[in-house]
Amino acid sequence: VNGLPFCFSNNGRTNTMISLSSWMIKMSQMGAGELLITSCDKDGTRSGHDIETLQGVSKSIDIPMIASGGAGSKQDIEKVFIDTQVSAVAVGSLFQFTEVTPHEIREHLRLSDIPVRSAPKHRVGLAK
Repeated sequence: VNGLPFCFSNNGRTNTMISLSSWMIKMSQMGAGELLITSCDKDGTRSGHDIETLQGVSKSIDIPMIASGGAGSKQDIEKVFIDTQVSAVAVGSLFQFTEVTPHEIREHLRLSDIPVRSAPKHRVGLAK
């Protein structure tokens, strides 16, 4: 709103009139261990993340942040880690509508010297 990030509810339809920064600070003070930040403007577009907003809010708190909304390529995800202080990136449309896999993203980030967790080892078959 007017160039400033605000919190929205109701799937992005209702502006709460609470600034994103003040809400994040309040959640941190209330003991939140991690925050998911989704850009309503970028979500589902695969046009890259809202780096400017992520840069601003990642400086206002010291708890882990997950960036969501906008991932359209491996390079978009890499850019978030290089240009902001977020600790994770959530990805949806990139996996739904392209051939890019989580493994490819992990490998791309590793080659760019960005630390990533190992993939979980899943067992195939029925649980006993």
